[in-house]
Amino acid sequence: MNVVREVRKIYGRELTIMLPEDFQEKEVEILVLPFNRGSRLKTGKKVEEVKADIVEAMSEVKMMREGKIPEKSAREMLNEL
Repeated sequence: MNVVREVRKIYGRELTIMLPEDFQEKEVEILVLPFNRGSRLKTGKKVEEVKADIVEAMSEVKMMREGKIPEKSAREMLNEL
C-alpha cells in the first residue's frame, strides 16, 4: 500500500498535494490533522522522553560491551523503559 505523508506549514485554507503516478484513477482517503511536535506516543510519553530513553539504553549497551557494568538481557532493558 502506498502512503503519502507530509508535514507542512499552512498559510491559509488551501492545500495542494502532488500524488505518485499510481494514485491516478483511484479512490483515496484524505486525512488532515494538526501536527504537534511534542505529541505523546501511545505510551503516554512525549517523543523527547522516548528519545532520551533510547539514548540511555544505547549508553548502557556500550558500557556493557566495555565491561563497565554487568550485562542485562534485552527484555530487562526494555522493562526499565
